[in-house]
Amino acid sequence: MSRRYAAQYAPTGTQPQAEPTDALTPCVGRCNAAYRRAQAEYEDAYWRWADTVDEHGYTDAPEPPPHHGIEFWPGRPVWCEPTYAPVVGPRGQVTMDRVRDGCQGRITDALAELPGLLRDIPTSGPLSIAQPEERRATTSAAPSPSPAFDEADAFDRWLADLTDRLAARLGTTCPSGRRLDFAAAHPVPLLSGPDAQDDGEAIMSWHERLKRIVGADLKSRLPGTCRACDARGQLRHRNAEHLVKCRACHAVYEWDDYQDNLAPGEQWERSA
Repeated sequence: MSRRYAAQYAPTGTQPQAEPTDALTPCVGRCNAAYRRAQAEYEDAYWRWADTVDEHGYTDAPEPPPHHGIEFWPGRPVWCEPTYAPVVGPRGQVTMDRVRDGCQGRITDALAELPGLLRDIPTSGPLSIAQPEERRATTSAAPSPSPAFDEADAFDRWLADLTDRLAARLGTTCPSGRRLDFAAAHPVPLLSGPDAQDDGEAIMSWHERLKRIVGADLKSRLPGTCRACDARGQLRHRNAEHLVKCRACHAVYEWDDYQDNLAPGEQWERSA
């Protein structure tokens, strides 16, 4: 029979706690993906160790598994906040710049970009991005002749529900025709209410869906030579940006600056 050791501490029947004493909870966003994986592995190892402790507090492995030591970004109260730090400019001026977006920053930035994406939704052509339950033709009836309308209609219904709940929580009414402005003007209550996680995830989901519809993630290979490194065939442009970037040296140019410096015969017309 193997020798039994007194366990360093006996399991209490509750999940092992590894959070700070001020009871902060991890942000629910992707920023804590590594923490959640490590915590799940730690808790699994802890309970496997706990199963070896008998009723007298003895076990073959006296010490529980070590904690992974990974810190999490805390939710405030649900999503983590942006991080600001002093940055010294080229002339010695000091400004407070956002050095980490945080999930709150990513969500509010996505919300601010929705109006521009909505304006670029095509009015014709096939679309297949809207979820099946959000389309009008969800039965055996013929498909909708206007999938672009279906997508915009699904977005409008989601936005109306979001802003109506937000307005009710604030004790006010949402201005007609300005629902996106209303949501963007109240980021703190929007991302700290009872539905903060679902609403934040929905905003990011709609942002990605609309970008796919309007081709905002599509990249174009542009003619021309990078003025910084003289590389040819390395200039790229994303539809959602007004910048041209060199893949070779990572130089960045404004779109008008790029167009003005193209050699004769290289002029590239931006597609509508």
